[in-house]
Amino acid sequence: LVAGGLEGGRWRIFYDVNNQSALFGAFDPDALEYLQSLSVAGGHLRRNCRNTRDIVIQTKLVTHADLGNPSAGHGPPVEWAFFNDEETERRLLEQHLRGLADEDVPPGEVTILSPLRFEESCVSRLRPKWRSRIRVLDPESAADWPLRETTFASIPDFKGLENQFIVLVDVASLAATARERSLLYIAMTRARAGLWIALPEQLREDLATLQRDQLAAVIEETQLATS
Repeated sequence: LVAGGLEGGRWRIFYDVNNQSALFGAFDPDALEYLQSLSVAGGHLRRNCRNTRDIVIQTKLVTHADLGNPSAGHGPPVEWAFFNDEETERRLLEQHLRGLADEDVPPGEVTILSPLRFEESCVSRLRPKWRSRIRVLDPESAADWPLRETTFASIPDFKGLENQFIVLVDVASLAATARERSLLYIAMTRARAGLWIALPEQLREDLATLQRDQLAAVIEETQLATS
């Protein structure tokens, strides 16, 4: 499709350098090396225009990903909600959805993400009052994005989309494997303004360790970006 082919044609390639290949297993480093060998120029997109500074910093702390320098300004702090059992997670989720509604956040600006399918997610256990307000994203509804209803999607299915407020549930562990790190990175960076994450209580110390281990590097990077 490229006149002159890759060797003699005019083309551009844009990609995210953060590890997401664990989701689909389709990344070929040899193919990237080949494209780079044909390129006469390369560069990095350093301005993050999607996420607020708060979301960028928390994502860096937890996933160690390079998200560039945030230019979307400040937003509400990332919220971490801890629970000891499934019933508490459901209750916390309903409380958060009620809080967003009380703040007059339009339903269509809220998406609930999970590494699980809807049937397996805690979202399926919401009381009918709340469950009836949530639309499960499918190819047909995604084609009409953005929607007017609060949406639910698995993290892989929401890759490439974004919303003002992201709610992340059903997290079983934090970045223990490449796939988990990819899922966490993608989910957290879908949020443009507000990010709320429910975690099992047993992950509280894991979260603190991840944040502590990366804190110095994030501070240094932030200082360099603003100097």
